[in-house]
Amino acid sequence: MPDQQGRVFTVTADDDCQLSGRVCGEDDAEPLVLAHPIGFDHRFWEDAAAHLQKRFRLILPDARGHGTSSRGAGETSVEQLAADLLSILDGLDLPQAAFAGCSMGSATAMRLGAAAPERVTWLGLANAPAKIPLPRERFDAGIAASRSGGYPELARGMLSRWIAADIQESRPEWMEHTWAAMASTDGNGFADAFAALRDSDRTLDLTCLTAPALVITGEHDEAFAPQAATAMAESLADAQLAVIKGAGHLAPIEQPAAFAQVLIEFADGHARA
Repeated sequence: MPDQQGRVFTVTADDDCQLSGRVCGEDDAEPLVLAHPIGFDHRFWEDAAAHLQKRFRLILPDARGHGTSSRGAGETSVEQLAADLLSILDGLDLPQAAFAGCSMGSATAMRLGAAAPERVTWLGLANAPAKIPLPRERFDAGIAASRSGGYPELARGMLSRWIAADIQESRPEWMEHTWAAMASTDGNGFADAFAALRDSDRTLDLTCLTAPALVITGEHDEAFAPQAATAMAESLADAQLAVIKGAGHLAPIEQPAAFAQVLIEFADGHARA
């Protein structure tokens, strides 16, 4: 990541969990918190950050149980993940920030925008429906497999569904690198967060959002298809839609330049409004 990997921070959450991450960019630039998907850490944003850092002060946290952040007491919730982001804002002495997330990070941003609208300038909601349409049994099976050593292969299967087929075929070495990054996450940390997604339903949160929002999805995202993203954007009080060509469910790493550009254009438009 540019800026010599940024500056490390560690803050304490409301349950004493230690939350770590990095800050990069100019201190007087507009703050933008980027929340990564399940199974990754702040390094997920590396390529997009190379573009975004020119415009924003980036705050790149590791969700609890991921990267260098510690685990909590066990299964967590999206409510707790949103509270963690507020703890990070407080720890960095930031009264407000923009928040953008991908997949789990987007669900967290939805909750944060509803629970603490006074802390949010605008939202980037990428690659996440309000509720994941999987039966509870699928989540529970994934949690059990992750806790018993099966997480690396579970991660491989997820990536095979998340990444656009053309990218998988044309960039096999990149796919292996991405899988290795995801597989490096602790299986118990993944399981804790998978329980949060199992129990998450952000439908009511969406009705409470007042901050301007950019709803983003990939052209080939099977988990959050463009039609679903369009419906979400139309349901919000103040929202725009962006569909990233050539991307699947992890648009920020599949098409980082295009993803960064839509965020920058949205932020610039909001600044002029």
